[in-house]
Amino acid sequence: MSRASLLERIVPKVTAATIEARLAKARQVVEAAEARYRAAALDTVTAGQDSAANEDGADKALAKARQDVTRLEAALNEAQAREGAEAHAKRQAVAAAEDAKVAKAFADWADAAKAAGPALEAYAKAYDALVATGRKAHALALTNPRARQDLLSQDVQGLVSLELTRIAKAHLPPGADRWAATSRNPADIPPLADHFAGLAGAVLGQR
Repeated sequence: MSRASLLERIVPKVTAATIEARLAKARQVVEAAEARYRAAALDTVTAGQDSAANEDGADKALAKARQDVTRLEAALNEAQAREGAEAHAKRQAVAAAEDAKVAKAFADWADAAKAAGPALEAYAKAYDALVATGRKAHALALTNPRARQDLLSQDVQGLVSLELTRIAKAHLPPGADRWAATSRNPADIPPLADHFAGLAGAVLGQR
């Protein structure tokens, strides 16, 4: 424990408000001392040398009272300055802590964006593959007289939107079917893989 901390525990900290209260009383003491000095001075002028001792005592008492006021005024100015500096330091510390929280939150956001990058890239590649393989299947089915032509046109984008709605957690990602999310239970939406797994059999009339 530092010497300053030890002194703070032994000697209670004097606040500016405490000094200000003492200063108000000290000023009252000065007023009373001034009154006594004026009375003693009048006595000296009136009665002569016999009252000089009383005047001298009143003068010393007045000087001491004024010295006390001067000391307390200086102490008050210093206490106010220190308390102001402490309050400013506390405000600065609070502001720094708040700024650090905001900075940390944005750093976390940036990390989340970085982590999402590969997943978004994989999503884009997977969608490209889904569209490309779908076009190939559509073209082949057009040349097959046994294929049901009414099932060849698949709304891939709509199906992907439903899949995003089905797997979404707290927030719907861009491209999700917001109407489906509010009009039906996402858990009832069939998985995209299951839809396409049964499509070939349906196109060829197989059960």
